[in-house]
Amino acid sequence: MLAALFWATTSWAARPEAAGFADRTDHPIRCHYLEGQAALCEVVGAALDEAWAAQVDRIGFASPLPDDGLGGSDALDVYLTHDSTGGAGGAYVICDGEEIDPCVDVAAGDGKASTPSYIVIDPDTPEADLRGFAHHEFNHVTQYATDFEEPFLDVWEGTAVAAESWTDPAKVLDPAPIADYQATPWASAVLQDGYWLDEAFGIWSYYEYGATVWMRWMDDRYGDGAGSIGPQLWAAFANDPGENEPDVLDAWDSFAGDWRDDMPDFVRMRAQLGTAAQPDWAAGLGESAEIAWIDLDGNASGAWSPKREVFPLGAVFVRLSPTPDTTRTLSAPEGFLLVDLNRFDGEPAAARLTFEAGILSRFAIVRVPGAEFDADDVLVGEVPVVQLGETGGCGCQSGAGSRGPWVLAALGALSGVRRRLLRANPR
Repeated sequence: MLAALFWATTSWAARPEAAGFADRTDHPIRCHYLEGQAALCEVVGAALDEAWAAQVDRIGFASPLPDDGLGGSDALDVYLTHDSTGGAGGAYVICDGEEIDPCVDVAAGDGKASTPSYIVIDPDTPEADLRGFAHHEFNHVTQYATDFEEPFLDVWEGTAVAAESWTDPAKVLDPAPIADYQATPWASAVLQDGYWLDEAFGIWSYYEYGATVWMRWMDDRYGDGAGSIGPQLWAAFANDPGENEPDVLDAWDSFAGDWRDDMPDFVRMRAQLGTAAQPDWAAGLGESAEIAWIDLDGNASGAWSPKREVFPLGAVFVRLSPTPDTTRTLSAPEGFLLVDLNRFDGEPAAARLTFEAGILSRFAIVRVPGAEFDADDVLVGEVPVVQLGETGGCGCQSGAGSRGPWVLAALGALSGVRRRLLRANPR
């Protein structure tokens, strides 16, 4: 089962009702319960203590903010209730505030959009899931305390899923959302999500949860492997309300110099998931986590296209069957990069690749837009046309675009409810 957040533009008129509450002693946490559900507060409260100790005290995420009289206590409030969860098991986080202006920035002009929030967990959630739900939702609370207007769901959910493992290192990754992420690699790695896949292509997907593989890869590459990258990234793209510069790609640049330089290695990691070569943090992921491959006849020549739109930071993965006597040369169109997946030592990645005769040639065609590209741009798909053989030249076919993040934010109320219902009733 998967937990969720409510988008920053979602609000309810009042907090859920409760029969009583129990306070924790290790951290300022108050658990509100329904009649007959007091014992569950011990389970949930203990899990939130674990999350606070790991995510705030050890890793460095922002502390939950007191609501200053907006509706709850000065502690972090968690409600065990069926209100707005459908009674099927589920959880969400929502900010405090008025219905018209649901999230209140507590410190105007400090470079962050910080707001208090609270957690709702359905008491019918299977007890085996409660601990992980609490760890996940607690991370959303820290996100609200940093930048409640961050527009990219991949960052929200990718971080929260990673935080489950950072809080409980024994937790095994859920393969289902990672399988969704790997099934549509042509979507933007960090700028598109399951809502967009559903609306644009009718593909049901937990893509933004599967984007945790990017967060885990970033932590291995630039963090300590135990979560330090999470608060560093969130701090790097935090903004005052109404702003989105720096954005998530600017934050990536602050570590990589240029995020484009990282794309070949990120793509190589995706090709290793679900195989014996996958990184340690992915241990336990099976074949369902393998990347979606396109198979190409080794005798093909001239212009070839995967007939699939590829969006900025997206890729298609190709297996070119071996030919006994022919050395194959591939040339990529402008704005795309070819990554050799027959080797994983960092070389080569270029606009042109050569594969020797007699081998299965594996490569990725990666969409890497130029310096003029910004994360807030409307994302337009292009179908790459690759040249096979010794011929030069290339081309692209433009496809449909996706709405920019600020348009998606305007749809937040509907999206937040919809996503919560999906998480409460997963496939």
